[in-house]
Amino acid sequence: MGSHLVYNVPKLVQSKMLPAALLLASALNAKTAIVQLKPDSTSNLGATISGTVKFEQPDKNSLIKITLDIKGLAAGTTHGWHVHNLPVPPSQNCTAAGPHFNPMNKTHGAPEDEVRHYGDLGNFVTDYKGDAFVVATDRLLSLFGDTAVNALNRGLVIHQNADDLGRGNSSLSLTTGNAGGRLACGNIVEVTDSYNTLTGTSSIDGVTVTQSVAPAYTLSDAPVYITTANQDYHLVSGATTIGSAIAFVLALGGFLLGML
Repeated sequence: MGSHLVYNVPKLVQSKMLPAALLLASALNAKTAIVQLKPDSTSNLGATISGTVKFEQPDKNSLIKITLDIKGLAAGTTHGWHVHNLPVPPSQNCTAAGPHFNPMNKTHGAPEDEVRHYGDLGNFVTDYKGDAFVVATDRLLSLFGDTAVNALNRGLVIHQNADDLGRGNSSLSLTTGNAGGRLACGNIVEVTDSYNTLTGTSSIDGVTVTQSVAPAYTLSDAPVYITTANQDYHLVSGATTIGSAIAFVLALGGFLLGML
């Protein structure tokens, strides 16, 4: 009879391999999208506004993390912001983004409400310089799933006024939150290896809009945020490249092989 080699993987190694494998799977499944905020082209209300919104989601079952970094608004003001149903066209007409993203046909509300639009993100307040930095999570928005229910390629709009969260006395409270005019907007574009040169079409609810996405920064400059012990978020570096992700995967694979 021939001899057989039997490899027994120690339990300690097994216990290390499983979390590492789960981490690797999560890294491969994760999605990130960036919005490049620009002023609305049809008015001068938001002419000084610039900024980004970053969406991060590890997998389809995880909450989505949303990071808003905006400058150029009036100091100490409150503004509603929403994901809208359609893409913003190259003309930068924010009105063309249509109504709030609302695939379940609900009435408008606050982010924490059971009854709300998918696109309802509530309000943010600017500081003494007219800037705002917000980190939030949301239970309804997703970068995964069917086109009808995920947020990719839809427009995100910054509004002139505070959102009344569906609690106002106006007839608009349950549709727009009385958030007023559209100051700035941009499209929720997934970060991929072709992110910097993406040109194509987005078809949402039968409306196709050709869009050319050219962010102000490259992938290597994309903001990276960490959480400190007191839960404050800080911009720490700009090393979010596809190459670094590949390097991480290769290094993790080598680590796992080294334990066998």
